[in-house]
Amino acid sequence: MRVFPLAATPAKLQEMVDKYLGNTCYGFEILRVKECGLVLALVSDCGNLKTLPHRQRPIFEGYGDHEISFAVPVKFFPKTPSTTSDRKYALIPFYMFVGTDWNMVTQFEEFGRIALKSRFNLPSDRWLTSVRPHQPHTVLTMSTTIFAGNSSEQQARDYDIIRISTGTRTTPPQTPRSATEVLNALGLQGYLSHEKDKPNRFYTIGLKQVRNPHNHQDADYLSLQSTVTFFVVQARQIDVESDLEMAVRLYPRFNLVEALGLCQPRAVGDDYQALTLVSPGVLTFNGIVVEDCAHDLCVCEDAENWRRNDEFNPWDLNEAWHRRHGVLQFYPEVQQ
Repeated sequence: MRVFPLAATPAKLQEMVDKYLGNTCYGFEILRVKECGLVLALVSDCGNLKTLPHRQRPIFEGYGDHEISFAVPVKFFPKTPSTTSDRKYALIPFYMFVGTDWNMVTQFEEFGRIALKSRFNLPSDRWLTSVRPHQPHTVLTMSTTIFAGNSSEQQARDYDIIRISTGTRTTPPQTPRSATEVLNALGLQGYLSHEKDKPNRFYTIGLKQVRNPHNHQDADYLSLQSTVTFFVVQARQIDVESDLEMAVRLYPRFNLVEALGLCQPRAVGDDYQALTLVSPGVLTFNGIVVEDCAHDLCVCEDAENWRRNDEFNPWDLNEAWHRRHGVLQFYPEVQQ
């Protein structure tokens, strides 16, 4: 996985999170780095997926996908008085670009995440591995089907959206740093762990909604969908690559910089705009992700009154709950 820590305008980013996840049960606070808001562009090669064992359900494996996800790291908390002041780490995926139909449907229908079926143009050898330092070349491009312009007569078609290049910077390569040092500098210590026997637990939250068939501005059903997620880095150091650059093409009706509140990019040619990082480089590491099925965090069925799901309380999920849902049963299995 490669993580591009992108700089964003904090006030706009907080406003977006509040509007997207607005409810009366939980509040969300964005993480900041050097007075900047933080958006994580996660570039993943999920090459060996495996389902969680659960009761009599068979285990499926041997399939995978490519993903680029733009997610906002936050801490969330109950709005009503609580016995604890502890705030939980969460990721809020705003946009996901995936390579397969099954992944797009699963992300949207099961997890309430905005996922677009996309096309990934990769190097001929392996995923993002043909990186030759200080030799400018493209290592990945991604396109998807959108309505790009404002004309009412236009048709949806495939447009290039993202390009990842190497050899575009003149700064010397960064020496590997300890996982703890890197994560603490970005405030991400609550998300990743390098201790296999003590994985950090965080939550990935999306918005599932059923629109009113007579008035698309209203929703008949809203639910904040949350999964329990573990991510373990398979080494005690994280490489920091200073030679990688992510650039995007911006369109009148599909502008990722504006939609995500990202800081002003710089033009790099071919109509691409390079995104601004908040760290000296891109984090790269191998690891294991464990994510369970989606749970209702809170639900609104009448467009006004939200209620918590008492059976899924992030402040009261003990080991017995995880074993009942198969997460801890699966976790030791993938460590072998």
